[in-house]
Amino acid sequence: MQEELAFKAQLHQSELNETRTRMEYSMEEVDSRAQREVESRLQDALQEMRQQHEAQTQIYREELESMYESKVRLSFPALTV
Repeated sequence: MQEELAFKAQLHQSELNETRTRMEYSMEEVDSRAQREVESRLQDALQEMRQQHEAQTQIYREELESMYESKVRLSFPALTV
């Protein structure tokens, strides 16, 4: 009777260890997928921010060039053709 009980306890412990290992592996897969998803979203957000920044910079550059040309024309009318 004692041997049977010890065998069942050992079998139970073995099954618990196997289940824990499977669960840990599953959790690692989920964590890995979640991390990739977060990184992908961050990359998308950064790309969008870069595009917005570049567009705004281009607008500022064009406005600045226009203002500069206008001031040059007003300051030196003889230079304009």
